Order: sequence, then structure tokens, then C-alpha cells
Amino acid sequence: MTRNPDRLYDLLPVVHRQRDVEHGEPLRALLQVIAEQVEVLEDDLARQYADWFIETCDDWVVPYIGALIGYEAPPQVAEDGVRTALLSSILTPRRAVANTIRDRRRKGTLPLLELIAKDTADWPARAVEFYRLLAWMQPVNHHRVTRGRTADLHDGLALALLGGPFDPVTRTVDVRRITSTQTPGTHNIPHVGVYAWRLKPYAVAREPAYAREDMGPGAYTFSVLGNDMPLFTLPVSEPGPEAIAEPPNVPAPILRRVLAQDLATYYGADKSLAIWAEDWPARGEAGLIPPENLIVADLSGWRYQPARDHVAVDPELGRIAFHVRQSPGGDVQVRYHQGFSDDTGGGTYPRTPRQPVGAVTYRVGAGAELTAIGAALDRWRADDPDDAVIEIVDGGVYTEPLNITLRENQSLQLRARDGTRAVLRLLDYRASRGDAMMVRGEAGCRFALDGLLVAGRGLQCRGPMEELRLSHVTLVPGWSLGPDCSPDRPAEPSLELVDGPREVTIERSILGSIQVSMDEVDADPAAITIADSILDATSDTREAVGAPSWPLAHAVLRVLRCTVIGQLQTHAIELAEDSIFTGPVRVARRQIGCMRFCYVPAGSRTPRRYRCQPDLAVREALDALPVVESGGPVLAPILVGGDASAAEEASPEAANLRLRFDTSNPAPAIGETITLTLAVDNLGPRTTTGIEVTIMTPRRPGDDTQSPFEPDPDVTVSRGALIGDIDPPVWEIAQLPPGGCALLTARLTVVAGAEPPRIGAFISAYTFFDDGAAYRDRLRAAARSAVRPVFVDRRYGRPGYCQLDLCTAPAIREGASDASEMGAFHDLYQPQRAAALSARLADHVPAGMSAGLLFAS
Repeated sequence: MTRNPDRLYDLLPVVHRQRDVEHGEPLRALLQVIAEQVEVLEDDLARQYADWFIETCDDWVVPYIGALIGYEAPPQVAEDGVRTALLSSILTPRRAVANTIRDRRRKGTLPLLELIAKDTADWPARAVEFYRLLAWMQPVNHHRVTRGRTADLHDGLALALLGGPFDPVTRTVDVRRITSTQTPGTHNIPHVGVYAWRLKPYAVAREPAYAREDMGPGAYTFSVLGNDMPLFTLPVSEPGPEAIAEPPNVPAPILRRVLAQDLATYYGADKSLAIWAEDWPARGEAGLIPPENLIVADLSGWRYQPARDHVAVDPELGRIAFHVRQSPGGDVQVRYHQGFSDDTGGGTYPRTPRQPVGAVTYRVGAGAELTAIGAALDRWRADDPDDAVIEIVDGGVYTEPLNITLRENQSLQLRARDGTRAVLRLLDYRASRGDAMMVRGEAGCRFALDGLLVAGRGLQCRGPMEELRLSHVTLVPGWSLGPDCSPDRPAEPSLELVDGPREVTIERSILGSIQVSMDEVDADPAAITIADSILDATSDTREAVGAPSWPLAHAVLRVLRCTVIGQLQTHAIELAEDSIFTGPVRVARRQIGCMRFCYVPAGSRTPRRYRCQPDLAVREALDALPVVESGGPVLAPILVGGDASAAEEASPEAANLRLRFDTSNPAPAIGETITLTLAVDNLGPRTTTGIEVTIMTPRRPGDDTQSPFEPDPDVTVSRGALIGDIDPPVWEIAQLPPGGCALLTARLTVVAGAEPPRIGAFISAYTFFDDGAAYRDRLRAAARSAVRPVFVDRRYGRPGYCQLDLCTAPAIREGASDASEMGAFHDLYQPQRAAALSARLADHVPAGMSAGLLFAS
């Protein structure tokens, strides 16, 4: 809102304003400054009033309002000490705080648990009372044949739902706790399960289906890349707050039997899936295929053939089949929903495009002035503006060669409109050379891609450009996909940098390998920043970042919250944080940079690492070696009343720990006091903990009850303590570093003789007979095997692509700098969401019941 800067000045009498004008208006200038600060105070007072209410308060106020009504955030907030705005909004969501009072009034009701899951973790959920699914014997006089019965093998729908959140089949009792972190049990009387869906449905607006000509006429896939993929449900609202979620209410994959049973709920122009066909079933006809013409079928192997005037659809594989003699004469267009973990790689989710001020915009697509990207490029070349944007306004597929040349200090952005996804298919147009998307630029120029999916070829940048920026872009790893989502050209790079640009920024994107070809003598290394992205070389043995003719890419990397599949071979890494590297990392300059809270495979050559895995797990395993007894006692002879020269030498034990004895008088007389000194040396190579030295005092021959020595009342102890009076004292050493020595001294008085009396001791500690190299190697291998990333799927095109499996070690799932997961989906903060939801579920179930969080995806 524009305010009057002279609001205070206008309140002055006219005579004062006239005099102020005569002197050059210094009073007016002063009052304008004061009025500006008055407005700041007024705004602050207005915000304070708004902060009284959860609906209008600032984000930082939400936890304080929550504390007033007893809403407690999960305990790891205080432990982590990280309170970023994003993490704070997840741990203390505004919606959950606003509904706290309402939820307490409905405590103990089943639908409430679903609402809590949505409010607290933003996960759609279904609550299940497992006591209703327990098998039980029917009473003779009270038959309830619909409950507690065993599985009906004739019920295909029930068998299709088996093992999921909608499973209606009963089980025998499971005595394991549903809240167990190891192997939770489900079917028991006090157990309530809350199934949560982590994958989100992303709409693919009306775009061409892919014709599988190799499978014959009439074979299509929903995916424009030609791969098989499950279709997901677009959730619809539940009938009321008392209803329990059903398959149409959650973003789950659509099963064939579920679709066939309720086709009207899932099929339609504004529903989960829809199919349009030109010139079908007869020439000149077009439009949405009516539901009565659809047949839900299993199209595995493309063996099923639909009847005339019918179309077969397989939602589990994402396939469409027309009658062989009734193939559409025009385009087949589809609308569907695909599942994925987060807003990455472009799509119909909201984005915030950035462009230079005053940039000229050229719009391409249906309803726009231009219908092809090439036509927009021709007009851009003719106009030659300094800054320009080519925006694709529809979600179409564009198959045309793209060759862009930027002059000095010029910028161009090629993007899809916010809320759409455009596809660029780069095909073989010229036999004499490759048909990659070529961008050439001079010094100072900038080029950007935003919201596009590029398939068929990669992107190649040449020349001393200033900057290349990729935001919400997918450069398909392997260029294109097979039916099983396998890459067609797995060894080909998605991004080639030839003699530039100076800076490359990649954010929220998915792409294949990066090849850098630059002059290593005269040019500085390219600065490449990759954030919140997936870099997929399609194999751990292929180069994710490398050079075509050099052992290392001439680039300095910054990798933030990324998942990198493949080897990384580069000049240097300035910073790697909260990322996963599945292949070895090799850098030339280890003196600069740092890697922190990352997973880095063994054998990598990296800059300094801080709390990285599996290094941390290996170190903890070596520091907690099992107790290994070192064998028999190490004896130090002491002769009473004899010749000191006859004393035997104490042989040191061949182990990492060595025990030494010394006495002030090797041949004491009866009644004489001597000083006994014990020394423990750590010969390395690691710090040893939990050392215990048991001192076996000598005895008189034939007498097991007395000792020829008794402790002196004045006992001096160093680095330990004597436990027990006489038989046997134990000396405990908490920790001993490599090369360290621990000493214990005690004064003993000889009370009787022996032939010969001896003082013995043995060590029970974390030690070995030899250097223990083989044993430590086995420990290292076991720790590395246990702490490694396990993905739901590693192939692009599948819903669980690069999502960490629940069996992944907590050191990775919660191993980031703020206790979130490592990798590209770090900002989802799923560990924190799960902890917060589990805590709230436990507070809202009836007494004696246990609520467990189970993940359906």
C-alpha cells in the first residue's frame, strides 16, 4: 500500500509550512524520516495483533502458540539444534496446531488418526483396526459369517489387495509389537495401523501417447517415452470427517480389478485417467473415448486383443490396446497421473520461474501466436533482444531440431509455463553428425532451461558462455527408455560442456552423466553447482561426471543434497553436503574443499571428510571391538627372602596391549613393605577402551584362604582403582590411546613366605594376539555392507526412483546435517515427519491401544 510521506507535515499549521518553504523545507524532510519510522511501528503493531491468531500469525510464532495449548514438537528438534524455516514448518505445522483442540475432543476415534496424519506429516493415510481382521472360531449359536473367516480363493479383488492397507483377508494373531523398530507386528487386538502414502500423484496434462509400433498397430503406452509405468489415483475427498479412506481417496497405484469394479470413479476428463482418439471408432470422429467402450485387461506381452469398438487399458502397466483393424487414424492423447517422491525434474507442480527484468517473451503452443519452437527462435534472431524468454504454454511434445547461438552478453531462457510440462524429443535429422540440442555462446551470454523434459538426445553447450542454468529439468538418463525403463544409450552423456560455460547451475533436476571437455592449461575449471537433484550415470561403474579424453573433468563441483549414481572424476570438490555417491569419487586436488554428512564409497579419493558414511560406521565398529581374552596370565616373579638375581624375567605378551611389572624390592623379607608398579602400554593402532587388569595375589602353599601379602592401609592408586580387598583386585582403565601408558602403584606388606610367592595378572580388553589386521578388515567390510544406500528403484521412469528404501540404515536415512535423509529428497524431512506423526498418534489412541505408522509407498 502506498502511504503519504507528508502525513505528519500536513498536520502542521500553514504558517509553519510557509516558513519551512522559505528555508528550503528542512522540516519537511525531517518529518518524512519520522513518518517512515512511524509506519514501521504501525506495521509492527498490526503484525502483533495478527500474531494472536494461528490463521494469520507469522511462521515463527506457530511453535509458541502450539506450546500454549500443549502441542509438543518431536524431541529431536532440541537435539538437532537446526531450526530452518522449512524444517520448523514441518515439525510444527500450522494446520496441526490449529486443529489440536478439535483433535483432543475426538480422541479415540479411528477417522481422527487419518486427519492427524494429514495435518502433521501431510501424508494421506488410512487407519486400520487390526482386531477386525483376526481369524476366530464362529460360535455355534451366533453366526457372523462375514467376519473372521479365512481367505476366499475365489475372490480375485481380495487377493489383489492382499498385503496392503485395503487387505480384507483375516490373519491369525501376531504377538509382535506394532511399534517395534525391527519387525513390527500387525494383527493383534490392541493394534491400530496408520498406512501413509509418501509418493505424490503428478498430473500429466493432455499429451500424445507413445505408439509402440514394434508391438503392432493399436499398441500405445501412456508414457510419452514408451516405457511401462503404473498409473496413480487422483485422490478425491472423503464423504465426511467420519469416513475411512478408500482406494479413490489416496494416491495409490490403480489396480486392474479396482478399476474394472469402479471405472466411473477413475475415468474421465477431470479424473485419474482419460483417453482421446482421433478418427476412432470411425473416420471423422474424435473426442474422449466413452467409458462403456473401455475394457480393463492384462496387457502383459500385448497378447490380449480387444473386441471391435472397444479399447483395452492396463493401469498397472500404463498400456492401451486398440483392435488391430480399428487403429486410430489420428493422434491418441492421454491424461493420467504418475507417482513420484518430490517436485523434481519438471511437471505440473507450481514453480517460480526467474527471468531478467525487461526480457522479451515469445509464447509457443496451442492458443499462442507461434506454434513451434523453431519459429520462436527465428523471430528471436530477427529481433535480437538482449534478454528473451521462449515460453511453451501447453504440455505438448515438440520434435524439431534446436540449434541456438547467443551473441556476447545476451541471455535466453527456454521454459514451460508454470503448471505445465513440455517435452522435447530430439531425433536423428542428419546422418552426418549428432542431433543433440546445441547451444553456442560468446563471452558474457547466459542460457537457461526450466520445466522441460528432453529425450532422444542430450544438451551440448559450446563456447565461453558465462552461465548455464537448468531448473526443474529432466535430461533423460540414457537418452530414452525401453519398455522396462532400461536406458537405450546408457553410456551417452546428457550434458556436454565443450570449452565452457564458466558457471553451471543445476537445481531440482534429473539428468544423466556430465562430460566436461575444456583446456586444462589456459582455462580455469568450470564451476558446477548441483543442488536437490539426481545425477544418474545408469550404473555405479560409469562416469557421472568426467571428461571424454582426460582422466578427470576440469571442473570444481558443489554438490548439495543430491543423489549421484556413478563415478565422480573431477578436478576438485569445493563442497559436498548431505549427498549420496554410489560410485567412487576421485578428485585431483584434495587440499581444497570439504565433504560433510555424505555417503562416499570405500576407495574414494576426496577432500577432507566430516561425519561421512560409511567412514563413521567403520570407526564406531573398530572402537567397539568385541572383548577378546588375551590368554593365560602374565606373571611377574617376586621371591621372598631369596636372591634377587634369581628372579625370572616377565615376558611381555605379543598383543596390542602389553602388561609390565616392577617392584621396589624383588626379594623382600617377611614384614617388609614393598611398592608394586603395574604398567599397561597400548602399542596401537587405535584407542582401546574397556581395559580390565585382574591382579592375582600370591598364596602360601596349601593355604587357599590367606595371602602372604596384604594391602597397606595407605594405598596410592594412579589412573585406576583397586576393587576388592585382597583376592582379586581389579584395575579398570576406561580408555587408552595409541602409544599411551597407564600406571598403577600400590604398597604391599609381606606377612608370610612362600616357595616362591608370585604376583600374576591377566588382561581382558579389546585386544588381539597379533596386530588384528584381518579381524579389523572383516569388521570394516561388515560395517560398509550394513551402512549403504538401498533404493526402492534405480531406474528412471518408475515411481520409487531414487527413493530410499525403509531397510536402509538409519545412518543414511537420518544421516544428514539436520537429521534428515541424505540425497535428493532431503528437503522432504521424512524422518522428522515420521517421528512427529508417531508421537501424535500415540497421544490420540484409547488407553491400552497401540498405533503404528506403516508406509504404503
